[in-house]
Amino acid sequence: MAAYLQLDLFDVQGADEYLATMDANRQQIVQRLGRRIGIATFASLMALFVAVCSVQILYQGFRSAKVETQASCRAAIHQLIAEIRNARAGAAVEVQGERAAMARFRSALSLEKTTQKSIEDKCRTDTWGRHALEAVDEWRWAEENAVRYESVDLAPSRRRIQAIEIQLGHQTPNQ
Repeated sequence: MAAYLQLDLFDVQGADEYLATMDANRQQIVQRLGRRIGIATFASLMALFVAVCSVQILYQGFRSAKVETQASCRAAIHQLIAEIRNARAGAAVEVQGERAAMARFRSALSLEKTTQKSIEDKCRTDTWGRHALEAVDEWRWAEENAVRYESVDLAPSRRRIQAIEIQLGHQTPNQ
């Protein structure tokens, strides 16, 4: 019954007034208990945050990448073919010579080299896709060599035509 009266006293009086009526030893015990509860609550929240973040990082780091379907393999090969054609078309209008044509061809295919590995991963389970990717890679190499030889043979002619167009007052395709 005495504990009930003390609880009643606490409810009626403010917390500061109740602490003032306590003896010093009891006051220190209550303050330590409050500090410990606060520290435990804070530590629990921080531990929960760290655990959740760690689980997310581990999940993203160690889960296997989603294997894409054959359709995405074939779509990626189709996109690669289009990139090679665009690079070839860009290099074909270069009049500055072999180095400029090769630079233009390779810069147009700079993304192709970074996506080559991802296309290989997509086509890992597709036998037809792997063979098609090998054929496209051989074709890319042949196109690069063709750009080199064509630019050496055609660059002087292209420069002459460009000079003629300038004298006629027309704009050349790469200006």
